Amino acid sequence: MKVELTGINTVRAKLASGRVAIYHYHRASGRRLKGEPGSLDFMASWQAAEASITRSNRNFGTLQQVIQDYIESSAFTGLRMSTQKDYRRQISKIESEYGTVPLEGLNDPEIRADFLKWRDKLAKKSLKQADYAIVMLGTILSWALDQGSYGLRANYAAKPRRVYRPDRSEKIWLAEHIEAFNSVAPLELRQALVLATETGQRKGDLLRLTWAAFDGSRLKLKQSKRDRLVSIKTTRPLLAMLGTLPRGATTILTDRRGLPWNPKHDFSNFNDRWRRAMHEAGLKDSGLHFNDLRGTFITSMFESGATVAEAAAISGHSLKSAQGILDAYLARTGQLGDGAIVKLESHRAASAAKRLQNAKGWNKPRPT
Repeated sequence: MKVELTGINTVRAKLASGRVAIYHYHRASGRRLKGEPGSLDFMASWQAAEASITRSNRNFGTLQQVIQDYIESSAFTGLRMSTQKDYRRQISKIESEYGTVPLEGLNDPEIRADFLKWRDKLAKKSLKQADYAIVMLGTILSWALDQGSYGLRANYAAKPRRVYRPDRSEKIWLAEHIEAFNSVAPLELRQALVLATETGQRKGDLLRLTWAAFDGSRLKLKQSKRDRLVSIKTTRPLLAMLGTLPRGATTILTDRRGLPWNPKHDFSNFNDRWRRAMHEAGLKDSGLHFNDLRGTFITSMFESGATVAEAAAISGHSLKSAQGILDAYLARTGQLGDGAIVKLESHRAASAAKRLQNAKGWNKPRPT
């Protein structure tokens, strides 16, 4: 009687003699199976391997094993809790789709096409989340490759073409937006707005910023996204605002009780209050977010005479994205065009005055 055994990995290896040897492994336990497929020895070896495994190690030899090891590694546990929460949301999608895939199957180049089809299926619900999911898969496989202990030879989820291409360069807080927000927002939110518009930093970095980062004239912090140290000279409006704040809490920004904003749930309490203030200010449908204040900082710096590189060095934007913000802002407000018209009219006025002066020529001797 022929019995079809499952959970077997077949590996071909070229020996030094040039001969190709074929080995069979029990996928769940990793044990090498003895004998040839179909023989009594092979079946006995397979049965022994089956009996040796427990429910906890049935993931051995599959992507699920890699995922579990990754979650327990410092590469994951060293992340902020909010980042871990975001990662786990994407990891659950990967587990349900590919958790049982054997590691050897991940070395097949054809699996990349399958990864992209999966991404496209997710994209029908959300382009952004689809990109996030496949990038997360690529991150896990890249980690596994670095470990060198899983037998992976390639990362076929690496550098996928993005289906979501956000462009927030046009999302700039203009003076009327800030005025509307400040007219209804509570003091602690207005303080956060000032800190953002005067430094160009991300929301999470600002809400974590402690008084130890302020030396009386400069703010020094490490940006969480790029892991980059920046030192920002404080402006007069920012110094004035900092001078009004109590020093009772460790963080510069606090809630209405004078306590640090809680990062445990990704500052959800701050986010809720900010959304409420945006609604009351009539800005609910403006499409503006807190982090768009970074673009406001870029444009303010540019209007004051700073170069794109100088502004980007503080805010943490790439030169390309900083320039994109300026291009969109100047096109939207017409500021650059207005400046060109002013220069044109000044030039014309000066040229007309010069022609008029030359035309009079009353003090010039007549030609003889």
